[in-house]
Amino acid sequence: MEQENSNAPSNRDMHVVDDPTATQHGQSKKNSRGHKPKRIKLNGKRKATSCSISQDVILHKAETPWKPKRKQDQTETEEDTKVTAELYKRVRSVLNKLTPQKFQTLVKQLSEMDITTEERLKGVTDLIFERIKVASTSKQGEYVNFRAILLMRCQKVFEKDKDSEKEMDERRKVIEQTQFFCRFEDTGKREELRKELEISEIKEKNRSFGNIRFIGELFHLKMLTENIIHDCLFKLLRAKDEVSLECVCWLLSTIGKDLDTDEARCKWIPRGNSKTPKTLDQVQKKVKKEIQKRQIFLKQLKAQHKTKQERGSEAKGSRSPSGSEMCASDGWDVGGSQTTQRQGQSRESSRGREPHRVEIEKSSKPAQPTAKELTDKEIEKKTKTILDEYLHLQDIKKAIFCVEELKSPSVMHTFVSSAVNYVLERSKIARNQTGLLLHELVKKNVLSVSVYIQGLIEVVRYAEDMENEIPNIWQYFGELMGPMVQDGSVPLNFLLKAAEPLKENNKAGLLVAEVLHAASHREGHKKVGSLWRLSSLKWEDFMVAGDIKKFIVDKKVEFTVGDNNQPSTPTVSICMEAIQDKLHQLLIKEKADNEVIFDWIEENVDDPIDSLKFIRALMTSVCESAITGSGSSARVLPEVIKNRGDLLKKYLDNRAESELQALYALQAVIHKVEHPQGVLRTLFDTLYDEDIISEDGFNQWEKSKDPNEQEGKRIAMKQVVQFFSWLREAEDDVSDS
Repeated sequence: MEQENSNAPSNRDMHVVDDPTATQHGQSKKNSRGHKPKRIKLNGKRKATSCSISQDVILHKAETPWKPKRKQDQTETEEDTKVTAELYKRVRSVLNKLTPQKFQTLVKQLSEMDITTEERLKGVTDLIFERIKVASTSKQGEYVNFRAILLMRCQKVFEKDKDSEKEMDERRKVIEQTQFFCRFEDTGKREELRKELEISEIKEKNRSFGNIRFIGELFHLKMLTENIIHDCLFKLLRAKDEVSLECVCWLLSTIGKDLDTDEARCKWIPRGNSKTPKTLDQVQKKVKKEIQKRQIFLKQLKAQHKTKQERGSEAKGSRSPSGSEMCASDGWDVGGSQTTQRQGQSRESSRGREPHRVEIEKSSKPAQPTAKELTDKEIEKKTKTILDEYLHLQDIKKAIFCVEELKSPSVMHTFVSSAVNYVLERSKIARNQTGLLLHELVKKNVLSVSVYIQGLIEVVRYAEDMENEIPNIWQYFGELMGPMVQDGSVPLNFLLKAAEPLKENNKAGLLVAEVLHAASHREGHKKVGSLWRLSSLKWEDFMVAGDIKKFIVDKKVEFTVGDNNQPSTPTVSICMEAIQDKLHQLLIKEKADNEVIFDWIEENVDDPIDSLKFIRALMTSVCESAITGSGSSARVLPEVIKNRGDLLKKYLDNRAESELQALYALQAVIHKVEHPQGVLRTLFDTLYDEDIISEDGFNQWEKSKDPNEQEGKRIAMKQVVQFFSWLREAEDDVSDS
């Protein structure tokens, strides 16, 4: 043993080949510990080497490493799958949030998603169908139409109902057969099959109802023709089963009034309330209407009860008449043979007793207790409520009615001061709208001019103290008071009393100048200057005489001191092309203020309100100034339309023909820019919300068949189908209420 072992190297002869630095530091023993050495021969001697794994080895990676083709395809497929899965996740998120209130925003998000392949488009369509509880052969590189896939899916689901019905029949037959031929121990299995069949029937029924309602809504949006709907109805009627007949009822209740039938031509209105979803605003309006109805009903009941009490007290104070006298006085007839005679007696007796009856009423009727007036705090609270609702709904008639219901004449000046204070530091639109409301209240004698001035002075007297905190305080007051200067219904002399508290500190001129500028923004310098001169007002009434000339130039109110004998119509006629070019320059290139545009129109256009060509030119320039971008990236700036609202309202003047011509001009603008998605709908919404175009104007444009105005009309109608559907739903809600 010793001889054999003598050839083996000793531990001293072992050399570890690993890290040279480690060897130098005497760490070879530590590094070799726990590793099985590999023996090699060096210089005739066997040596042991050991590989260390205690340190990480960093390999160099190429930026574009080579991969086999199958792995490349697999990587691309995985990335595409991840993108598609993320897309479906986002689509599900949008569908989960879908409500009438958020509809437009979510539709925009959905349209901006990266749906670039036919597979993704089909997947999105399937997700939509899953939400309502209810295969293309295109070549590579071809565009796929979402509408075509959607309608194809509708058709497949509709035709699948027949196959599912056959399947249900077969399952019923299987259950019936097992009932006669199965053994006793198979009874539980038969019950299980029956329960599964019931669950499947419920699912299929819900899917059929959802699909048929979806088809009806597609017909509302003009995506399906009447021929397709008729075909669906005939197929459902031929089936004669309960589910198909119920689907017929669902479909007719959804689209019955839009079908070309005799009932539809007679303006058939479906029974029951519409089951379409409503926005939060619509729900709130409906609740308010119901509350108002209930209050009116209670008032009527109280009035009837009060009338009965008065009649009872009157009867007690007078002689109790006999049966024949009661019949004569009330006009009722108990016997048919005495009808003519009693009617004559009734008329004669009523003539004879009328003065006496009035005297009895005067003497016996108790004095009416005067209604308790509201306190200042109650008026302030109600003012805020009225203004919040008015500024939200923009319903000035309802706001006037609410103010009339306050019935507290001795504190109505508090309503004015509270309204001015409440909106003073809010938006320009809020101040303008509040000023219009106050003007209408004065115009309709709900508020007197003296009450308006009294409430205004309560706030204006502190304007100078507020100037440090609110630098634009005079401009804000001008926007609130400017609407009073428009149609002459309120004499301009009211400025004398309203600015009285500011004369002492020479601030009255600042207030008056801002009021005139705000009015000029709505009516133009020419008209406001004319009203100023007719009122016999002078700047000396508001400020020190020495500063007047400089003040007029600095505040740009030269229109108040112009010659009153200037001609009211232009002396030189300008062609319509030149007018169009000038409007384009003022509105788009220079972006001039409404005051400047008013002045130019009044000086250069002959009868602008009566000129339909001018209306079209003005509408064209305003709409073009509100559209930014080009092609599919074109967008609308609604604030531009809002800022030009006074300009359009003045010359449209709520006239049907002018509104129709304005919409024709808008149609031509959209056709010129090739119908970018969403632009026309946004313009329609803004024009309607700002009361520039009335509901009748939009309906007139929709029904118009003028052959000269059909260019681009068909595409435009498709883009605003939802707008007119919303209008009709609003009309139905009003008629139901």
